[in-house]
Amino acid sequence: SLGAFDESMWLFFNDVDLSLRLSLAGWRTRYLSEARVLHGGGASTRQFGAQLERWHLDRLAYFRKHHGRLSGVWVKACTTFAWIDFVWTNGWRRMLGKAEAPREKIGPTTRAFVRFLGA
Repeated sequence: SLGAFDESMWLFFNDVDLSLRLSLAGWRTRYLSEARVLHGGGASTRQFGAQLERWHLDRLAYFRKHHGRLSGVWVKACTTFAWIDFVWTNGWRRMLGKAEAPREKIGPTTRAFVRFLGA
């Protein structure tokens, strides 16, 4: 009756979305300490180069869906502050000769950030 995973959240936050929908429908989440899961350690995301951008886009979709469009503005503002910190910290460290991220990573990160703002 609740449907499956929301496909607009392609890789991330679809489980969070389903958990919230289950809770809102009156279902309860239980913890089984005996359960054991073998996690593949990034087996899905390792194959996907744009995982950080996808995480931000899926987070944006989740917040818009459950908290309205204004929450999307808040998510974008928080991401903007994180991007400014990333650029500023790397620039500062580069000036000190202690570069944190290679130059070739800053350009793609900035382009992904601009695409995210357009979403």
